[in-house]
This record gives sequence, structure tokens and C-alpha cells, in this order.
Amino acid sequence: MHKNTIYPGNLALQKEKVVRFNRLVFAFFYLISGLVLGLLLLEAILRCNPTLLQRGIALPVPVDPPLTVQTYDVRFSDADVFHWRPDLVRPIPESADRLESRVTYETDEFGFRNPGPIPPRLEVVVLGRSISLAGHLSDPWPALLASRLNWRFLNLSQPGSGIKVKRNFLERFGLPRQPRWVIVEVVPSIDFIGDHFVPSTVSQQMVVPVLQQLARRWMTEKPAATDTAIYPLSVNLPDRKVDLTCCLHYLNFFSLDRNTLEHSLDWANYRKELLKIVADARSHNACVALLYVPTKPDVYFPLARNPEQLEPTLKDTIPLRLSSSGWIEPDPHGDISVAEIRQNAWVGRALVENFARENGLLFIDPDAALVQSVLAGQDPFMVYDSHWNQLGHQIVAETIFESLEKAACP
Repeated sequence: MHKNTIYPGNLALQKEKVVRFNRLVFAFFYLISGLVLGLLLLEAILRCNPTLLQRGIALPVPVDPPLTVQTYDVRFSDADVFHWRPDLVRPIPESADRLESRVTYETDEFGFRNPGPIPPRLEVVVLGRSISLAGHLSDPWPALLASRLNWRFLNLSQPGSGIKVKRNFLERFGLPRQPRWVIVEVVPSIDFIGDHFVPSTVSQQMVVPVLQQLARRWMTEKPAATDTAIYPLSVNLPDRKVDLTCCLHYLNFFSLDRNTLEHSLDWANYRKELLKIVADARSHNACVALLYVPTKPDVYFPLARNPEQLEPTLKDTIPLRLSSSGWIEPDPHGDISVAEIRQNAWVGRALVENFARENGLLFIDPDAALVQSVLAGQDPFMVYDSHWNQLGHQIVAETIFESLEKAACP
């Protein structure tokens, strides 16, 4: 008998395999189709119901949601869960978990943090991240300045908004209102590096805030203390001792010296995008100011009388380097010292200041005022977070006020 003869039993088995394979293909197709349709439905729901958005997330296109007002409390333990590592930060005892602020948070018709409705014309547009948004305070510096100057401010700040998102918001929401000033918040340690992705949908913007909320719900118990925790870290200043909790995502940047940063594609990319904002603003007869944002390590590290006390912070620091392609990348096997960190603390500030000078922009630097505040025995930052507290925002508002008063702007 011929060896290729197909028996009825074999034929039935082959048909059954084909049917199973087809079923798997269809099941995979239905799964992918369901995921795509689900994401599209989520996007439509979020755009039609902006009150479902986490606070601080603004819609990427003009819509007409209701104006909202929220009130909530901020305690020490509300520090960012994703940066709160029990192997680095000691848990806060319940007896020490004090109230840091009571917040009233109002959004405009576009979902940004402003009293609405937004007028057709205003004086100042603010482009920033969570620093200028200040979801932990009722009165961030834009609100303080608006009250003092009797100007209308449009605060377009949004957590995590990179330079491209800022430009998008400026074009869509800011420039149509013919502002006199555009103030761009600049945080070198998070603005200069790796800012190449722009969320194109609302659902993409929701990923991190939703995960943060879920983490807070799941983490019902405080993390147990560990012998490896280093924060709060006792540091001697010129006239007192402070307990610092900071730096968990800033110090990597301070491993970069000026030459490395200046020759990186990251800095070139940021400069290019910032120049586009400047060109857009000037085409609408608006002046541009760059607000440099000093962080906790910028202010406190250079003031430490005993630099060796800062050595434990290196435990979580991953040095950065310039890759062969020209972009900044992590260098897990690299080495960094406290002396280098203290020396490099001014690098980002110097680049921003020079950029402002070269392009005829107003440079606003509250660093000296914040340092003076610390030397006077005050603390302008949140206790368990690296954002400015109410005192910090008042100091920054005063610095900006003085800068704008002296600046010449048509």
C-alpha cells in the first residue's frame, strides 16, 4: 500500500486540528478587538465626563466640562507612594502623621487649576509641572501673584507635562487669550532628560495617577521599619540640624557635569522645543520668562556643614552618562561622590540662565531667597516630599513679583 495513503481517522484528526487553530485565531482576534474597543470607550467616557479625571490631569482638547471645586486634607503620609520605599524611608508613626494643609482645589472649564470661566484675555500663562500646580496647597504661587497684581493668570500646569505638552497647552489654551507674559517652569533634573514622549490620549495620561490611587488603597498598612532606611536623614546646617526626606529621584541628575549635559542630545532636544515656545509666544507679542525650580538637594546639600552626613543618599543613586548615541543613559556600574553632587548642583541652573540670556528671556531664580529662608531657620519645602510648601510658594511668588516689576515687556 502506498505510504502517503490518508486514512479516514487521520483526516478527521487533521480537520480537528485545523478547527482548533481557527478557534484560537478567532479568540485572539476577539481579545484584541475587545481591548481596542475598550480603550476607545474609555477615551470617549473620559472626554465626555472630565470630572472622572484624577485632579491635575487636563484634557488635551477644548471641551466644556462643568467647573469643579474639591476640598481635601494633605498629611505627611500622603507623600508619593511610588517614591516611598520602606528600605529607604522610615514609616511615619501615627502620632507624628500631622496635617500639612487643607486644600481647596478649583478647576476651570478645561480641567486646569484656575477659577473659571476663563476670560477671553488675560495677563499671564503658566506652563509647569506639579511644582506650579501644587495640588497639596490652596494657594500656589500663580494664585498668590494673581491676587497681588490683580492680573488674570491661566495656570496650565500639569503633573509630568514635558516641554512638548507645555507647548501644546500654550497653543490650544494660552495664546488665543493674548497674554502679556508666558512663564515656563524649568526643573532641570526632570525636564532635561528623556522627555521625548507626548501622551496623545487622555487615557494615557491617566495611567500613573490611577496606579498611584490603587497603590494607596492596597497599602492599608504602613511599611515595616528596616535597618537599611536612611530617611529622614539628619544633616547639620550652619545654625541647626534638620531631618531631610528627599532626593529619591533627583540625585541621579547631579551625577552629570556641565560638559556632559551641554553636549547631550537631551539638552539639545529641550533647547529646540523651548525655542519653539519662545517663537510661538513672540509671534503673539508675549514675553517669555523662565522660572528655575530649586529642589531640596539644590538648596540643602550645598549648605551641609558635614558633607559626610550625606553619604547615605548615594545608596539609591544611579549615576548617568553620555551614551555613544549622544543621549543620557543610566550607568549602573558608575561611581559618584557627595562632593561631585554638591559641585554639580548648579549645572542645570547655569544652563537655563545662559539660555535665557542668549535668547533675551527673563530668568527668574528663587534659589537665593529659598536658601536665605533655610538659613533663617525656616523650611520652604514639604516635610516628606520635595515640593515647595506654602512658605516656599510665598517666597517664589515674591521673587517672581520683583522680577516682573523690573522687567521690560511691551
